Amino acid sequence: YTHNLEVKLNSLNEYAVAALSKVTASAGGFGTALSQLAPAAIPTGTLEQPFAVRVITAPTSPLQVFGGIYGALLEVLGTTGIVLVLVIFFLLRREDLRNRFIHLVGKGHVTLTTQMLEDAGARVSRYLSLLFLINLAFAFSVGIGLYFIGVPNAVLWGILAGSLRFIPYIGPWVAAAMPIALSMAISPGWVAPSLTIALFVVLELFNNNFLEPWVYGRNTGVSAVAVLLAAVFWMWLWGPVGLLLATPLTVCILVVGKHIPQLSFLDILLGNEPVFEPKTRLYQRLLAGDLIERFHQGPSQVWLWWQVLSAIASARRRASGGE
Repeated sequence: YTHNLEVKLNSLNEYAVAALSKVTASAGGFGTALSQLAPAAIPTGTLEQPFAVRVITAPTSPLQVFGGIYGALLEVLGTTGIVLVLVIFFLLRREDLRNRFIHLVGKGHVTLTTQMLEDAGARVSRYLSLLFLINLAFAFSVGIGLYFIGVPNAVLWGILAGSLRFIPYIGPWVAAAMPIALSMAISPGWVAPSLTIALFVVLELFNNNFLEPWVYGRNTGVSAVAVLLAAVFWMWLWGPVGLLLATPLTVCILVVGKHIPQLSFLDILLGNEPVFEPKTRLYQRLLAGDLIERFHQGPSQVWLWWQVLSAIASARRRASGGE
């Protein structure tokens, strides 16, 4: 593999040197043009000599070096460990915690609180099942694609990609690093690495932008836009752990807004159910003067619009004397 890697590194080096040479030549041309301009007036100063100042930092201790290198990694691992311990503890004591939550939150509203918990549990369960199926299909696609590209141990890389994909947006690219590096090592040219990169890029673009928002939105009740915005918000709030829990937490917030009238705005903002009845939607489109959008709102609204047009035509015929 050493020869293949050396060939690729040399080609990249030659490309980088050529690009830098062009940039240097362009900068030299600008410098020549600027030197032909009139020199600026030299500012006049005082006769006093300035003091020489030099900032000397204290020597870095080995503990500071270790903290700077591994501090961020240890913070992520620590947060992940705390979340895993809490999740395991909650699962082991789920019945007791459920009863206590109903007693505290649902005092006087036991039925509503129970329905809310059952709804949230069913939605999150569907989400996890769909996530497993999507990741399983992703693993099969990666394994089959790498097998036809010619990357060794394609089954291993497919299993690794499917497992790491439970970490949204970040996990697949961590799993793609090793197959890409291996394809660069085994191939004398750039065909296998390019196909490997294209395989992961196409699969991720399709899953993240089309398949997952559509499937999760239909089965969890969360709109596709809310799924993407939730991932950004929870990652900003909690980092990688928030990214991992973004969709389940958003589903729980949606269920709370669906069952509690005071928080119904959450259901309107995050949900995927239509907020207007067909007649209200038709009236709003008539006010806006948009007569094209009606054909993209489903058969019921098209039928309602056809009835309105028929009534208008009948009224015009009666007004014009039957013409």
